[in-house]
Amino acid sequence: MARDVVLTPELLQQLYETNKYVNDRVAWTSDDALYGKAERWTLPLDRGDCEDIVLLKRKMLAKLGWPQGSLLITTVEEPGPAKGRHAVLTVRSDRGEMILDNQTPEILFWYETKYRYLSRQSATDPNVWVAFGSAQPKPPAFPVER
Repeated sequence: MARDVVLTPELLQQLYETNKYVNDRVAWTSDDALYGKAERWTLPLDRGDCEDIVLLKRKMLAKLGWPQGSLLITTVEEPGPAKGRHAVLTVRSDRGEMILDNQTPEILFWYETKYRYLSRQSATDPNVWVAFGSAQPKPPAFPVER
């Protein structure tokens, strides 16, 4: 069942440690260079592309007890002239949706990233992908304290 994780300091530490561990140990390498084909999703040993890195982060967090419905593979479009596609891991928590990305050691809320969100796994069925559409989601509105 899909649910947002109640983010404790210990669980936040697990996110940072997992993100750092995988980012430090898996060297980004294209599928073409590794397998001679444009796309192959697999768990990496020491090399892999962004999808492979996301799969490893998701597997490690699930092994630590994180529910699968809170760990969603997400495809994004990078800004700039190249507008390349990229995969990140969205982690659903009671504090919001955070992004684990192999391109940065930081864990950011989705609205703090530079990406345009394209699609992600459904929280209720990982075999179903949900498109974001042309209208991008907006960050939550917080009441202003005076």
